[in-house]
Amino acid sequence: MKKILIIESKKNISKQIVDFLQENNYEIHIIYNEFEKINYTELNSYDIILLNLEVFQEKDIEILNKIVKEGIPVIVILDKVIDDNIIKILKNGNNDYIVKPFKKTDLLTRINLRLKQDFYEMYQYKNIIIDATKKIVYKDNKKVGLRLKEYQLFLLLIKNVDNILSKREILSKVWGINVELKTRTIDYHIQQLRKKLDLKNDIITISKIGYYLRKEK
Repeated sequence: MKKILIIESKKNISKQIVDFLQENNYEIHIIYNEFEKINYTELNSYDIILLNLEVFQEKDIEILNKIVKEGIPVIVILDKVIDDNIIKILKNGNNDYIVKPFKKTDLLTRINLRLKQDFYEMYQYKNIIIDATKKIVYKDNKKVGLRLKEYQLFLLLIKNVDNILSKREILSKVWGINVELKTRTIDYHIQQLRKKLDLKNDIITISKIGYYLRKEK
């Protein structure tokens, strides 16, 4: 039976959640309000940790980093979401978060995914971070409103840094077609990415061929 350790800032974990996880064949252990007494070397006896907080604060970063060093997946449970905090939580691909209120089944799904090593897919370029699991882009720790095709195009570019992508290849992988568009669709989306992400000098045009995202200097 898999073992879950719940680390509590206060006694605010729902008994319904605990009962539900137990019903789904998880053994549950809870530490209440004793962060300073955590024996990190003994955490390896658990398969995953739920860090239940009201708000993710600076003092919690140290706790999270110490747990991460032990190689244990962590899901941070929050009362509210702050973009800066989410980036700090997701810096390590072994971490996840969920915000109250949430469905018990959603929490169970996230736990199962962590234990299957299905970690967050994340990419970083300069001051830009892509959370590819949730399809969110952050610039300077703030969400950037990209349209779906803009997001897909930027993800393709960042996965192929310093590699030239032909227009035909971009069309195939982003738009799912293998023929030339009569419009300047790709050019327009490239322009939008340069503008929204301040990448005017980083997304390079190769005349009549395609584009690439140059390697960071």
